[in-house]
Amino acid sequence: MSEHASSDIALAPPPARPATSQPDAAVAHAIEQLDTPALRADFERQGAFLYLDKFLAPDECAQLVALTRAMQPGPNETRVSLTFEYVTDPGMRPWLRFISNMKDAVAYFGFRQVFRRLLGGANSSGK
Repeated sequence: MSEHASSDIALAPPPARPATSQPDAAVAHAIEQLDTPALRADFERQGAFLYLDKFLAPDECAQLVALTRAMQPGPNETRVSLTFEYVTDPGMRPWLRFISNMKDAVAYFGFRQVFRRLLGGANSSGK
């Protein structure tokens, strides 16, 4: 954000809370403090978009950034990121589960990669 734009916005500091050396506890505490009904209304009003400007205190953000940087690969290392979808309704009907899985696949890999055989690119190497 530019200096000019940031001077027009007055942001209050995040609420004071005890410092913690455990980032997961800090995130859990921040989540407990959220007004979820108001956030849900904002999410729906803004077209499936939500911005939290005061989620964690600066020192807690710095801890998370440091942990993220510590996980970056070093020389001769490869890091792999695995993602999971948590379906809250284990009784989800097969058609809705298929839609959910396709949504995730397209969002993660991209439309072209998911449907490359249908689009005429039967090469499985993705090149």
